[in-house]
Amino acid sequence: MKKYIVILIIIISIGFSLFVGSKLYFLGNQTEREKILSATVWQLSKEGYKENEIENIKVMYDPIKGGNIPYEVYVTFKKDTSTEQVYSWRNVDKKEIKNIMEP
Repeated sequence: MKKYIVILIIIISIGFSLFVGSKLYFLGNQTEREKILSATVWQLSKEGYKENEIENIKVMYDPIKGGNIPYEVYVTFKKDTSTEQVYSWRNVDKKEIKNIMEP
């Protein structure tokens, strides 16, 4: 009986570890997501965009890209909902945001 309880606890622990690990792998770090999102919103306000001009903002994490800057922010504006602007960190210092779609 004791043996089955230990095995059950080990299985539950492994399952929980896999769940948390996969969530971190596919979604990334919550703090980093919030950091790039707030920096992008700040950049958009510096570019003159108002909150009511933005249709949608979403942060995407690319686990395959990995590295130092695997996060990108996709912004859709109400004036042209068929086009998304993509913002990311300019460099690994993570001090400035750039629009990837602009040359």
